[in-house]
Amino acid sequence: MSNIEHMVTNLLDPKLDYVFKNIFGVERYKPLLVSFLNALLKGDPQIKDLTLTNTEFPKMSKDDKTSRIDVRATCSDRTEIDIEIQLYNTGEILDRALHYTSDIVRGSLGKNESYTTVRVIGIWILNENVLGSERPDAINQAYMTFQPTAHASYGCMTKMIRVFFIELKKFNLEKADAQEILTAWLAFLKDP
Repeated sequence: MSNIEHMVTNLLDPKLDYVFKNIFGVERYKPLLVSFLNALLKGDPQIKDLTLTNTEFPKMSKDDKTSRIDVRATCSDRTEIDIEIQLYNTGEILDRALHYTSDIVRGSLGKNESYTTVRVIGIWILNENVLGSERPDAINQAYMTFQPTAHASYGCMTKMIRVFFIELKKFNLEKADAQEILTAWLAFLKDP
């Protein structure tokens, strides 16, 4: 067995919290995070640099639930990004995504700032299917929307908050565009 084959067979799974945080959540490897985000976000926003920020939400009262996110970054345009890796479908991931995103919004606005100052993007990388078969794509993006009425169809309420759900089990490397950097990232995350 060559040295390269030995190294490849002994890679740690990037879906493990500790490994994931040490790939994407440390200053030393920040270019990897920027590459992954630019591949996923496709220029909205285009990220040239970002700052890794505190991953623990302070409690507002002693009875509050403690929340600690996996990786958090602030872009130069003040877009806040939360990236979560989740091995198991706990049955409450969609609700957790809402709470984490809301906590970031609450903690990012200054006293006299406009509500349009901060955009928040949540990215949930999921090892198990969460959205079900009615959403067969590996990547789904969610916004807050208005429900349709007799006079209007669905409509986006705001683009200031959006959440990506990446279901690795639905990612099919054979059907993916081999030229896209995002394909390489998802292939690595699914099976390094």
